Amino acid sequence: MEKIAKAPRSEKAVASGKERTRGKANKIGAATRYDFGGGVLTPYGGLLPLAALLEKLEFVQLLYEKLTVKRQPASLSNAQFVMGTVLMFYLGFARMHHVRYVRDDEMVQEVLGSAGPLPVQSTFWRFLASLHLHNEEQLMGIDSEMVRRVWEVGALQLERVHVDTDSTVNTVYGEQMGGRKAYNPGKKGKKSVQPLLSFVAETGECLRGKLHNGYTPTGEQMAEHITAALRSVPAAVSEVVARADAGFYCKEVVEAIEGLGDRYSYILSADKTTALVRQLEEADWKKWSGTAGVCEFPYEPMGWGRPRRFVAVRYRLAEEPSNRYQLFATDQWKYRVFVTNRKEDKRTVCQEYDGRATAENYIKEGCNDAGFAVLSGRCFEANQNYLQMAILAYNCNRWLQLMALLPQQTYQRTQLHTNRLRLVFIAAKLVLHAGQRWIRLSQTYAEKELFHGLMERLRSIQKIRGSYTSNRAAPLTARVFS
Repeated sequence: MEKIAKAPRSEKAVASGKERTRGKANKIGAATRYDFGGGVLTPYGGLLPLAALLEKLEFVQLLYEKLTVKRQPASLSNAQFVMGTVLMFYLGFARMHHVRYVRDDEMVQEVLGSAGPLPVQSTFWRFLASLHLHNEEQLMGIDSEMVRRVWEVGALQLERVHVDTDSTVNTVYGEQMGGRKAYNPGKKGKKSVQPLLSFVAETGECLRGKLHNGYTPTGEQMAEHITAALRSVPAAVSEVVARADAGFYCKEVVEAIEGLGDRYSYILSADKTTALVRQLEEADWKKWSGTAGVCEFPYEPMGWGRPRRFVAVRYRLAEEPSNRYQLFATDQWKYRVFVTNRKEDKRTVCQEYDGRATAENYIKEGCNDAGFAVLSGRCFEANQNYLQMAILAYNCNRWLQLMALLPQQTYQRTQLHTNRLRLVFIAAKLVLHAGQRWIRLSQTYAEKELFHGLMERLRSIQKIRGSYTSNRAAPLTARVFS
């Protein structure tokens, strides 16, 4: 009988020293033996790309330079405490007492540069309590600088970006400072706080977040927040468009954006008033496919000082489209009205505003996955700084996606909880060989090509005459983000 030739062994043996062959399956069940002698293992092997990104872009050095805290703890530096909190958010542990789940993990320790287990929960509490109001602005500045560096390395070439601003309501359960009984549609009568959040629509990054008390922010506060977010857009972008819903419709916001210069423009949803409805009824309406009509007219709201350009779309009550929002109604019509200083056709303005809906998804992701809705304790200043660290963790996910993007690909934003399962929660073995640390991942890891390509690009980042660059990064144009 003719012998069957054996398949040649692979040149590189698998980690276990045995090849998996077809045959009887090994079954794991109640009788399976187990022990706790598995060497230096970690479930967070995917922290390696994040560690490489933060190292190459000098995140820790930036914290040392920008963050001023009088208290100098002995266990970790202030920069390490910030980075440790960001890592906890990034891994999905959004509360201080969750530090016990990661404090003994050697991967987390070595990313932080800790010589041993992380400090206990109370030490993190004391660090957070040592931060004050000026530290919040410093953390915002650090976030803006990191956005600039990532865009510089990724060679992002965007002529126009949209900065979408919205607020959310986080219900307060307890006696946290700043909680007020005000607008809270989900839990009426409950105390809440209201963060203001601004995102880059094209990349999904959070440019600025500001925790406010439960009362509706004033016009001056909204204008200050939006203008600060617009100014933090990297200078390479030639045109910045601010979009916001009717909650930000006020004279202060409009004048503040107009005062920034020709680089900045706005499209704001207008709020319903009797005078505005009268203008809509007298306007010259033009037919627009799929709607009852579209129009534009100059209008000066009370106290605004001069007229602005208003653009409106109307629908008959029976023709109201189900996918529209920001509508207000009269007896016969429902309207969508915008105030803008842009010069495009009125139809183009209405279509451009529709992209603002993505901000709702970003806020939902930030609250559910990155801890935007978590209040660390009773102190309002501590909660303000805690939100800034959550924003940094949220942006880390976006920055790694930008670094992994190839020029021929279309940018597909992946939520943080999905990327945790794909790229962060990776079983790994930490090996010390020849005085160097190795991280060994599974040979069956499904995303090994993506992981390898990302690491190669991150390792190629260099700082040359104050600018960050990568010889493996190709320019990312507007076509990639369409």
